[in-house]
Amino acid sequence: MTVNVEWRAHARPPAGLTAYAMKARLDALPEPSPQASLEASKDPDDALFSATWERNDRDWANEARLHYHRHLIAAVCETVVVGSSEIQVRSYEFVRDEDGEGKWDSIENIVADPDLLDAYVREVQRYLNQAGAKMERVRLLLKERKAG
Repeated sequence: MTVNVEWRAHARPPAGLTAYAMKARLDALPEPSPQASLEASKDPDDALFSATWERNDRDWANEARLHYHRHLIAAVCETVVVGSSEIQVRSYEFVRDEDGEGKWDSIENIVADPDLLDAYVREVQRYLNQAGAKMERVRLLLKERKAG
């Protein structure tokens, strides 16, 4: 089995840091957690030192605030009841166009706009493909473990 390590689409890694290098860095930590990664980044020789510590605290605070608001927007859901079935969907989604640019919009606007709906379906398909690839990798790893 061959495994390629790469950044996911739309990731924003620091310049010069390859996905292979990040994976090796994470593998060397006591655990591959955000807390352990942040702690390791305090070492001036760490690959993420500059990217983590050269920005000022105000920039980081604003980034954290944006992240918090993204989380809140994504947490607003609507439950649709059809007969005895219920499905919960986000009220707002971030939709990327073919160029990777994106915007937040309501699910009502997404469904009403054919271009937005196409972009949304592509985004959902991308997530499904990622999930399928993860399941396939787990299946192969389990098969190798059983054989070995």
